Amino acid sequence: GILVQDFLAAFQLLDAMESQGVADAADYVAVLTALVEKRSYARVWQLYQYLRTTRLLPLDPAVATLMIRTCAEQRDPEAAQEIWTELREVLGDSPPSPEAVAHFLHACAAKQEYFGAGSTVLREWLDNCGDDWNTPEVKSVVLGALRMCRRNGRVLRAKAIWKEATTKNVEPCRWMFHAFMGAFTRSFVLQRAEVVPEQALRSAWELLFALEKSLPKEVGPDSVNELVNLYCALGDRQGAIDMLPQFQEFGVKPNAKTFGAILDLCAHDDKGISYFFPIWDYMRSMTDVKPVRRLCELAMDVALDNEEGRILPVLRQMHESEFPPTPEQMARLGQLARRLPETASLLQRFRVDGM
Repeated sequence: GILVQDFLAAFQLLDAMESQGVADAADYVAVLTALVEKRSYARVWQLYQYLRTTRLLPLDPAVATLMIRTCAEQRDPEAAQEIWTELREVLGDSPPSPEAVAHFLHACAAKQEYFGAGSTVLREWLDNCGDDWNTPEVKSVVLGALRMCRRNGRVLRAKAIWKEATTKNVEPCRWMFHAFMGAFTRSFVLQRAEVVPEQALRSAWELLFALEKSLPKEVGPDSVNELVNLYCALGDRQGAIDMLPQFQEFGVKPNAKTFGAILDLCAHDDKGISYFFPIWDYMRSMTDVKPVRRLCELAMDVALDNEEGRILPVLRQMHESEFPPTPEQMARLGQLARRLPETASLLQRFRVDGM
């Protein structure tokens, strides 16, 4: 195998191997794999173009799979579609690998207009899988399909895939549960309204309980967060807040994503703004969650707009966390320096500390 630490050295090694006639597709795949794992996407494309335009090599299926994966991670379904079309021409009547299909579905999830293309590929591939789908290969494709549905808020399509997969003996992993639950949330974010809120909540709760029953050790904070996100997408502030004690029921603790979703909902709801700092205080005093930069900036915005008495405590928290206020917040805080002298002192400390 080739471990890519130095891209130039890797090219030189490939050139030397080519000059001796010992380089083959496996060597190029090894280099591409290392670059993709390091997310060196610019270099991935550079090597790919070198192979196709300089070396004039035909498209190797393994190389195509890696490039489709790169497109998926870069959210570029157009490029993925081009490579997929060429891959199908190369394969002829042979089916594409499950990895290629899963990556293509992932790429199609990036834009709603590619949902149809992904669905067509999915149907064609699954129709040739036989009756037993409970294999790692088929499960990876089903997961890719559910994630595509999640990204596009396609609840009904996700339900159909879930039903067909479970009928054909697929044992869902937790990521499948998460993707299916997330499709409900995304449908309301995109205002697709394929199901009514009550039905969405009932289905999501059923999925969470099913996950707990089938994979009790794999229920994590993000599993319960799927319900928090759904309540937030529905604008149900109280429902989201009431989820906080539910984490303990499932043996997990809320995390930064939990509070991020709830606080964001409160901050942008005129009736919920009064809940923001009580939830903020609960997070800081009753949990071990450390506020991330985005939450600190959000708290400062809320304090500046609604609760002047909270400005200094939030500013102290930001300094402790080494998160400087945004330029806009700096300007507004500077205007308060006369009325709140400690503000000027803290802002100066940010500057001295180079934050």
